[in-house]
Amino acid sequence: RKSTLLERLPLLPSCDAACCETGSRVYLSDGTLDVQWASRFEHVCGPLERELDVAERPEPLWQFYRLLQGRLKGLKCDSRSYYGCFRVNTQASAAADEGLRAIIDQELPAGISWAMN
Repeated sequence: RKSTLLERLPLLPSCDAACCETGSRVYLSDGTLDVQWASRFEHVCGPLERELDVAERPEPLWQFYRLLQGRLKGLKCDSRSYYGCFRVNTQASAAADEGLRAIIDQELPAGISWAMN
């Protein structure tokens, strides 16, 4: 999450780069966003520095986010301070987990990958 990384960055030891949002957002040692790296993901998630409500973001990542939000009951979808990814919580519901996996299997857009922890 962008906000978490920026909050913690001053507390971390000196480094060449710091990454967040599943690697889509990389900050260089001077604290600037690596825009060349970030541009590789714009076709999927849009510009990482764009402040636009999720409902208005047209890219495939955000279309999929809205699909999940609208189709599955019991999911908690989190886009707060995310621009290159989002989080989904099934809230320990077996039905929500099963439904999420089915939609991922059938409708995950090209260029988007997922992980579960």
